[in-house]
Amino acid sequence: MNAAPSTRRRARRDEILDAACRVIARVGTRSLRVEDVAAEAGVATSLLYYYFDDRTALLTAAFRHANAQLVGVREDFSGTGRERLTRHLLAELDDDSTTAENWSLWSEMMAAAVFDLSLREPINEAYEAWIGRVSELIATGQADGTIGPGADPRRAAERLCSLMDGLGSRCIMGGVDRDRARSITLSALELELA
Repeated sequence: MNAAPSTRRRARRDEILDAACRVIARVGTRSLRVEDVAAEAGVATSLLYYYFDDRTALLTAAFRHANAQLVGVREDFSGTGRERLTRHLLAELDDDSTTAENWSLWSEMMAAAVFDLSLREPINEAYEAWIGRVSELIATGQADGTIGPGADPRRAAERLCSLMDGLGSRCIMGGVDRDRARSITLSALELELA
């Protein structure tokens, strides 16, 4: 009997977090007002404070929510480890609104974390999870023989994720077009996994 209200509460919380992600991507963290998130979600501002203690808690939860939604969503488990790794990294450069919104959110949260120490933990957790996933894909490629045994999966993953972080940010700012970013990514993969 308690499952339905609990499910509704989770769904409402997720709706609020989706709205927060959209607002952050649109106006940034510095300009984000709790009232704007409430309006975007179509709820009263007081409801946000029912779910989140303060603005920082809302930001942190929104960032974790966005990253949790991306984990495995675009994962295609077919093909070799190398093919899966390539698809995984190139998906970061997709030309769609969800990818652009995610990069905007990621960039905003990183910039805000420079000044707000409470935001650093979820960012570092997300980055570690991303590095871990890329490292797993490299190890999968090594196991199936499509990636040479000489690559250190963890170190290669750190370098590749750092590259993707820079390319993703540059794409949303218009500093590099997506075709060029894909070309750079493929070249980096060749160098890392040779």
